[in-house]
Amino acid sequence: MWVALHGLGAIEPEIRAEIIAGVAQRPLEAGLIEFLRLLVYAHDPVTRAAALDALASQSGDDPRMVEVWATIASDHPDHEVSERARRWLGGEADTDIKAFAGPDRIVPHIARTLVTALDAHGRCYIVLEAKHRDQWTAAAFQCDVSHGVVDVIGQAGPDRGAADELFTKFGACPEHDAVEGEAEMALDLLAASLSICDPRTTPALRYWIERTVGPSRLPQCRLSLRESAYFRGTGGDTPH
Repeated sequence: MWVALHGLGAIEPEIRAEIIAGVAQRPLEAGLIEFLRLLVYAHDPVTRAAALDALASQSGDDPRMVEVWATIASDHPDHEVSERARRWLGGEADTDIKAFAGPDRIVPHIARTLVTALDAHGRCYIVLEAKHRDQWTAAAFQCDVSHGVVDVIGQAGPDRGAADELFTKFGACPEHDAVEGEAEMALDLLAASLSICDPRTTPALRYWIERTVGPSRLPQCRLSLRESAYFRGTGGDTPH
């Protein structure tokens, strides 16, 4: 799934919308429904709108669509999108959300975290490794103090080795100062980065967020990436 999402991110938004509209012309299989659901979280408004329209064009009798709209209504950070999902669900919205997106959902268990220091361009990496059911995932989110998450790479599979390999790649870099094992700090900085993402952010971002942090929203961040004490020198003035 992430290969297709990253590939779509390399295409101009207007062309993406045409591709998405073309996909919606036929009955959707489970993989395409999931693909469109993830695109609903794209930071590019053209891509997001096309994915929403594609899902809305499908039959309301399909129980898979009820689950998709219920999770969007529960999880989406954009109020207009979540309200659109509620309207699609109609009078059963609260019941559907409780059934498919309630607090008892299984969420990933974060096993390791790592945050690198800012480089000269105001960028760092936030690396998370997590297990969800029988899958191991590691994702490295490249974060910018002005543009939020600008890129993400990851590994996922039943074998932890591939996830460990990605994590070790960043932890073993002598040119990167890094803090490991501070999960609260890592998630707070990631939340700050997500709050300032712009349309250039890859549409694959949501995939990696859900498989490391979980499908619900990150906690409301208390500070901006630039304001974080981690990125200030001991005197409080010099970034490091």
